[in-house]
Amino acid sequence: MTRSTGAAILVTLLLSACGGSETPEAPRNTTPEAAFAAAQKGLAAGDWNALIDLMPPSRLAQQKDVFERTKADKDAGMMAMQLEVKPEELKAMSFREFGRRLLTKALAEEPEYVAGFVDAKVENVKIDGDSATITTTVAGRKVEIPLAKEDGLWYVSRLIN
Repeated sequence: MTRSTGAAILVTLLLSACGGSETPEAPRNTTPEAAFAAAQKGLAAGDWNALIDLMPPSRLAQQKDVFERTKADKDAGMMAMQLEVKPEELKAMSFREFGRRLLTKALAEEPEYVAGFVDAKVENVKIDGDSATITTTVAGRKVEIPLAKEDGLWYVSRLIN
C-alpha cells in the first residue's frame, strides 16, 4: 500500500468514524459550499475539532459505538499500532481524541494535498437530495468531495478520496 493510499484510508475511516463534539456547537453550513469552506478553514488552522464537527452526525453516532467496542477487544492492538500508541493508551482514549490523532496522522502524510485543499476553488456542485458532491482540483488532481445534509445542515463526508 502506498503512503498516499494509506493516508486516504485513514482519513476515510476518520471521516466516517470519529467526531461529534463533546460539547456540541452546530455548524451553520446551510450550503455544500459553506461546509467546504469551513473544512478549508479548519484544515488551514489545524483545527481538528472543527473538522470533526463537520462530519455527518448520524455516522458519528454509529461509529462511536463501533470504536468503543473495538478498543475493548483484540482489535485494539491494531488500532493502537496505526496511531503509534500503546494499547493501554488507546483503551483510555476518548473517541474525540482518537479522531484528532487519526486525522493528524493521516493528513501529515499528505502535505501537498492539505496545502492544495486549503487553496482549492469549488469548480462544480452537484446536489441530489440530501447528498452533494463538490468537484475541485487539489494538488493537480481532480477531486470529488462528498457531503451529506442532516437536519438542514451540510457536512463533509470525506476530505481525501
